Amino acid sequence: MRRMGKSQETYPEKRTIKELFEEQVKRTPEKTAVKEQNRFLTYEELNEWANAIAWKLKEEGVGRGDVAAVAAPRSIEAVAGMLGVLKAGAAYVPVDTEQGEERTRYIQKDSQAAILLFHGMEVAGEKKSLPIGEFQKTDKGNPETEGTGKDLM
Repeated sequence: MRRMGKSQETYPEKRTIKELFEEQVKRTPEKTAVKEQNRFLTYEELNEWANAIAWKLKEEGVGRGDVAAVAAPRSIEAVAGMLGVLKAGAAYVPVDTEQGEERTRYIQKDSQAAILLFHGMEVAGEKKSLPIGEFQKTDKGNPETEGTGKDLM
């Protein structure tokens, strides 16, 4: 994070975050991708978790042109959820879990989110909601998705 924003490279506008991330996974699968206190995931582990989320979202009919709300504190789960949404081809709207359930419902409705991914909070009565931490590794690999770098994120 300290080096973030100091790169002289330009962002490849025609590429998606999904594509760039998957290339990084191929280059450095065993390197640490995310770290939170004493927890960490390698690029390969994070990719597998995000893939499991993406495949489930696709099963639920979430894809390009859709929005998914990601309600999680700043955590490894939040990163996995956001990547999973992008890998499904959808856009995500982050939700601050400290704002409370009423605010979460408002953001989900206002953004027309097709589904709510959540972690670190209780979600009662939501028809379309999935807990980020309960996704299991899948051997389906990276999901194919349509999209461009110009799509909403």
